[in-house]
Amino acid sequence: MDRWGLDPEETKVNILTTSTTEFLGGTSAHLLAGDEMSVYELYHGMMLPSGNDAAQTLGIFVGNLLL
Repeated sequence: MDRWGLDPEETKVNILTTSTTEFLGGTSAHLLAGDEMSVYELYHGMMLPSGNDAAQTLGIFVGNLLL
């Protein structure tokens, strides 16, 4: 995330309702809408077998940086 000058441990991401949808499929860490996690915590969530929602949340966050 260095391209945007973001510190993964300090940059907080709000969990959106779209990242907690039951239609996501696969396994989930059960992230709740309105929660806030650091990019670093989401990295770790993606490495666990329950990381589909963490990966989607981080994807939405980074995608919005590109807009």
